[in-house]
Amino acid sequence: MVAKGVIKKGEYFDSVTLMLVARDASKIDGVIDATIVMGTAQNKSILEMSEMLLDEFKNASDNDLIIAVKAKNEAAAVSGLKSTQDLLERRRQKKTE
Repeated sequence: MVAKGVIKKGEYFDSVTLMLVARDASKIDGVIDATIVMGTAQNKSILEMSEMLLDEFKNASDNDLIIAVKAKNEAAAVSGLKSTQDLLERRRQKKTE
């Protein structure tokens, strides 16, 4: 398994949107698990328990969005992370229409 992730500094989505996108992202081919949370201490603790707390996430602040994907292999992780970010952006665009 491979975990990949990204921090979006100062980016915010409501918790319902994050749960819906994470659910959809978990259905992407090759993705085992996907998590999208704010960088709070509690959320980082949950990421650690699920083996998705990457080193780069440890310094994330409460105002940072963390996107993490656990996948079967490197290619699936990279693709899953990109697709998850695309899903979030589409949600943002829908809300502004």
